[in-house]
Amino acid sequence: LDAYCTAQTTPVTACGASSACGVGGATYNLCTLTQGTQCDSKQYTTSTGQHYTCNSCSDCNAALTSVETYCASLTGTGSVVMFGGFDSTGAGLSDTWLWNGSTWTAGPAGPPARADAPGAVLGGRFLVFGGTTSTSVTGVLGDTWAWSGSAWTELATSGPSARFGSAVGAIGSEVVLFGGCATNTAANDLADTWLWNGLGWSSLAITGPTGRVGAGAATLNGQVVIFGGMDPASGYLAETWVFNGSQWTQMTPALSPPARFYPAMTTLNGQVVLFGGGNGGDLGDTWTWNGSTWTQIMVTGPVARAGAAAAALNGSMVLFGGSESGTYVSDTWVFNGSTWAAQTATGPTGRFGASIGAL
Repeated sequence: LDAYCTAQTTPVTACGASSACGVGGATYNLCTLTQGTQCDSKQYTTSTGQHYTCNSCSDCNAALTSVETYCASLTGTGSVVMFGGFDSTGAGLSDTWLWNGSTWTAGPAGPPARADAPGAVLGGRFLVFGGTTSTSVTGVLGDTWAWSGSAWTELATSGPSARFGSAVGAIGSEVVLFGGCATNTAANDLADTWLWNGLGWSSLAITGPTGRVGAGAATLNGQVVIFGGMDPASGYLAETWVFNGSQWTQMTPALSPPARFYPAMTTLNGQVVLFGGGNGGDLGDTWTWNGSTWTQIMVTGPVARAGAAAAALNGSMVLFGGSESGTYVSDTWVFNGSTWAAQTATGPTGRFGASIGAL
């Protein structure tokens, strides 16, 4: 009878405190899946999407060795890379900037000018796809580029159709790309899912979220999490979806951030952090997602904005720029999980929709 009753209980995953994993702000946690009062399994998960399953609930030695070996391999540049974005005239930019935790430094020339080309870090490289050349969407791109830590390389000119405003994240050994828009007409929002394995793109014939543009994306517990965006039927969205590598699942938390598109999202200390976005007006709220629940962090921070760029470095979320009431700003902020702090560093010009990642 006890075994039967336990089997009827919904499984619950709980993760312990985060530990640093290599450079660039990555972390790992030990997560336990329980059903009733019984441990079903344990695994170490990293903020970069890796997961290492324990031999049993009482034997995690091999899994711990594996995650520590992986973290030791993260010997990147220890900096945030930011590329492109729209300038104050609405034109795409092609400059590269590096943030080391206190200073912005101009990097080498990058791909052709563009904005709204989200990216993700995979295998020590920052991958970006597509984008558009201007706010008037006169040119939409379908190429794939990667930043190695010192230079940009074009990896592919085929794969997903040309688009901008996709949701992009990395899990395991693949980059996941969902949706976006092919033109400046909402009716052309896309709902397809693509995977990049380091060599090329492949499409998945699966169903999931409706077509949308401007959803935020981050990786947590081996899943890509997307929130919000805009679709042609519903307008601004307040949906949370997760992708586990093979299927999409819509989450139904009791509380969610208000509907929006173009929020800043990244993974920080075992949680997804979301800031701002737009829904007809700019937003300036801060939220965290722990895998099942959204929590608003009641904290004073940057002025409300949409289209800011954000990445995690050295245990903090770095946020740059965005649009404040139509003005593209050039300020840098850091969020440590509880408080925001404005940085005095200067460097990039104001911009909306820059690509950003941490190596």
